[in-house]
Amino acid sequence: MELEEGMPQKIGLSVAVVLVFIVAFVWIGFQFSDNGLTATGGLAMVAALVLFIFAFAVVGVLLGD
Repeated sequence: MELEEGMPQKIGLSVAVVLVFIVAFVWIGFQFSDNGLTATGGLAMVAALVLFIFAFAVVGVLLGD
């Protein structure tokens, strides 16, 4: 099965956005940990999630055919 032209770049960009999201969650978890996530850490997690949604929306618009 062959991939369409440009598909590997689209896959790579999507995977990169997901990896950045995972790294951000792990970093927030380490930075705002005090035997559990602090209130500020919870807000940071929500902010990271919102930014991830917007980032993937932008990626979807940019990569749309």
